[in-house]
Amino acid sequence: MRLRVLVIPAILFIIWFFLPSTLFLIDRDEVFSHVSPDKKYTAVVYRTKIISPYSFYKLLQNENYYFILYGEDQRVVFKPSMFYGTSDLGASDGIEFVYNEKHYLFYPGKNGYESFELNK
Repeated sequence: MRLRVLVIPAILFIIWFFLPSTLFLIDRDEVFSHVSPDKKYTAVVYRTKIISPYSFYKLLQNENYYFILYGEDQRVVFKPSMFYGTSDLGASDGIEFVYNEKHYLFYPGKNGYESFELNK
């Protein structure tokens, strides 16, 4: 009985400790957006808040910006991992649309740039 009383708060503490603030984005956290050349997609960049030790760590690492890619009808087309984060410079200069034979969204990742193909 005593063990159960300790386990539940310990599990809740661990969940809170690693809780990413990207789960709780609201419109007023929006900083700016990038619009695709054909105006079909918009990458909206949000500044995350500190809600847990993990989100505070992301702030200290200068990775407190997150983006979501929306389509024409404002539906979510793509979201990076909920643990993704980038700097303000990476979000403003690093997120870009590249249109050639295929259409891509490039964004800064841990090891350079990552991409998402828009015409799947």
